[in-house]
Amino acid sequence: MHYFTEELHLSRFRTSTKLAITAFLLFSALGYLSNLALVYDRTGFTFKGTVAYYRGDQQEMKFPKSYPELLENLHFHLFSIPLILFILCHLLNLTSAREGIKVTVAFIAFSAAILVIASPWLIRYVSPAFARLAPLTGLSLTFVFGATIIVPIYEMWSKGPHRQQEDNKC
Repeated sequence: MHYFTEELHLSRFRTSTKLAITAFLLFSALGYLSNLALVYDRTGFTFKGTVAYYRGDQQEMKFPKSYPELLENLHFHLFSIPLILFILCHLLNLTSAREGIKVTVAFIAFSAAILVIASPWLIRYVSPAFARLAPLTGLSLTFVFGATIIVPIYEMWSKGPHRQQEDNKC
């Protein structure tokens, strides 16, 4: 739990810890990129494609997403998205970025997450107009993943070496 204290900064972590965090961040980036590829494959990043994916399209022989399919998706995303965003925002909090940036990124992250989790239900059962949220949430999460991956990696590896006793804190 000592990682949650205010006086720790990523630049002071041991090299082994920095490597583990960097690997996590790079895998997170790959995970996000693979998600973008999946979304593109399913929707073409278009309004029409997004509506067809969730509500079905007779011309393209696509069936609407069923309640059990949406529930399974909801269950998985309610556990995974908040956990990943918490870890990424926490790592950003361990940098020297200004507090306002940290608060803004966390707010955008969890606001976008709520929309990502709710939008399949809204598109399928309320109105296809909710598919217009997709670009907003996509851009928001791209910003969040970019900031929470690039800033910590930069800070961990660009800062000069610290005294050995500081390096041994983490």
